[in-house]
Amino acid sequence: MRLGRALVIVLLATWALPAQLFPPERTERIQLGVRDVYNLEYETARQRFQELVEAAPDDPAGYVYLAWTEWVKELGSQQELSIDRFASSDFFSEAPLYRMHVDPGAEARFRQLSQQGIDRARARLSRNPNDRTALFVLGQAYQNLASFEASLKRSWWSAFRYGSRTYRYNRDLLRQDPNLYDARLATGVYHYVTGSLAWNVKWLAFAMGYSGGREAGKREIETTAERGQLAGDDARVVLTLIYTREHRYPQAFEQLQHLLRKYPQNYLVHLDMGGLALLMKRPEAAVEIYQDVLRKIENGERKYAQLERASVYNRLGVAGRAQGDLAASAGWLNKSVAEAPAGARSHTIARLELGKTLDLQGRRREAQEQYRIAAAAEDIAGSRQEATELLRKPYRR
Repeated sequence: MRLGRALVIVLLATWALPAQLFPPERTERIQLGVRDVYNLEYETARQRFQELVEAAPDDPAGYVYLAWTEWVKELGSQQELSIDRFASSDFFSEAPLYRMHVDPGAEARFRQLSQQGIDRARARLSRNPNDRTALFVLGQAYQNLASFEASLKRSWWSAFRYGSRTYRYNRDLLRQDPNLYDARLATGVYHYVTGSLAWNVKWLAFAMGYSGGREAGKREIETTAERGQLAGDDARVVLTLIYTREHRYPQAFEQLQHLLRKYPQNYLVHLDMGGLALLMKRPEAAVEIYQDVLRKIENGERKYAQLERASVYNRLGVAGRAQGDLAASAGWLNKSVAEAPAGARSHTIARLELGKTLDLQGRRREAQEQYRIAAAAEDIAGSRQEATELLRKPYRR
């Protein structure tokens, strides 16, 4: 069963808050916190949302936004937001090649904050079942949980259950006011999900009372991107994922361009543009994008200065190989291997990709040496299995 094919679309169905649900001052503070997260300023966002909790301990929003910040930061630190990873063949598998290590402390904080927000939202709904703010925030709490289970834990059934609750609360909210376009992001995602399920499991969604269509769901998300008060950027992230899975790479690229113009310090978006260029079979564009990222690192531009050079060298090596320039590819990957300090992830990927380039150059023994090192290192996205297979059989495009 491949529920993951559609369920992971909840990955970055990030935050949308209709302005009329909160007083203007509180809405503005939430907007600023969301902006901080998009700018990769996680600690600043945490401070803003913690201030919301302290100012109104019975309001669920601060807790739920703090939880959201926790899981997005953890996701970003694992580089699971990358288009390269999202488009890989095992990403939606019920038995992926590897499972990520999630920091226990971050997961504990995330789950505690989520539950605190859920408890407070339910308390408000017990007093007023039509409390629109409580409905929206409760839906977002379950959306957090669905996203966490899908992206970090790879527990598709748990993600589906939480996603069902997200859909119900946002559906009820839209019944009260169909013009809350921000809430259409959640219902659109769910309609896309149920419309994408394989027939052998789709009956279960129908039996539970949920139906949907991919195109109808996509139109809802596109409407949010165009008309949502605060969810436009969130919808663009989801559309990027949808378009990527549908092989509509130019449309996905356009969404990323919009986001990078708005958040020029978000190097994750910038790197994903390079990944999409490779998917579009435009390696020369990917090289240009990655070199631009590298220049920003070397110029010490704020968030870019925190990005490992080795991770960009690896991408340049892969893009060079895609161009057919094996000498340039090997040069970049050797530079990554020699980079110090660099994380274990970057070094392992460098060894694996260098081996592939050496294989294409006919340097089989040297390639096998790189594969052995990669196979003995910590597993990165199935690197051990891939390296073991390449030790037996040379890499071919």
